[in-house]
Amino acid sequence: MKKNKNYDKRLDAFRNMPELYHTIPGKKYDAEHSEVLNWIREHPDLLNWLMDTAKYKGLIEYTDGKWRGVK
Repeated sequence: MKKNKNYDKRLDAFRNMPELYHTIPGKKYDAEHSEVLNWIREHPDLLNWLMDTAKYKGLIEYTDGKWRGVK
């Protein structure tokens, strides 16, 4: 896979993700039971990438010790 110059190495954690269900077969989708989202929660690099990206794009801001969405 060719990487572009904006590629963030923190995303490499996805390369080690095992086969997981995002929707459990026979059940309605529920984010609380997604194996994929649970796996992502266990990988701080991915969560940090998400926060950093949202901050960089101006979607969230940090004020008075709290994060909030920017409208």
